[in-house]
Amino acid sequence: MLRQEVPEDYREVERLVYSAFESSKLFNYQKITEHELVAKLRKSDGFVPELSIVVQEGWEITGHILLTKVDIKNENGEMLEVLALAPMSVMPVLQKTGVGLQLIMESVDVAKKMNFGAVVVLGHKEYYPKHGFKLASNYGISANIDGVEDCLFALELQDGYLKDAKGKIEYPAVFFE
Repeated sequence: MLRQEVPEDYREVERLVYSAFESSKLFNYQKITEHELVAKLRKSDGFVPELSIVVQEGWEITGHILLTKVDIKNENGEMLEVLALAPMSVMPVLQKTGVGLQLIMESVDVAKKMNFGAVVVLGHKEYYPKHGFKLASNYGISANIDGVEDCLFALELQDGYLKDAKGKIEYPAVFFE
């Protein structure tokens, strides 16, 4: 069952996020902090409760996705609001079974209904393009994080929303703590 996360889920979701990233080959030499990021993002101005979604099977939460508001700042200083997908977590034993795709589809559907225009993600270059995401550089979009051009993706939720987006995603300080 897919549903909106509620405060009673927070501790279980944070354990799931830690577990999902602990099993990732990307974190062999780094401290895992994604569970802390989730907790901080919930308290941020960009938090949209409807876009913190869990998959629950029986009594157990087996997946979670979080989309928060961020801005793309163009050369003229104008801001365009988009959503940042970060993070998405699936119980290690269920990874590569379609749970992540369910979470993406549900969050995109909810975001469209809420009239958001686009989603950006720093993610696996083999995974996100299979699900409709395009390199953000195709839209002239970069990020305030160096060296991520080949894993920074964007998905338009409204046709043409990113047509004139050219600029830099301003990930808030919470992403760097």
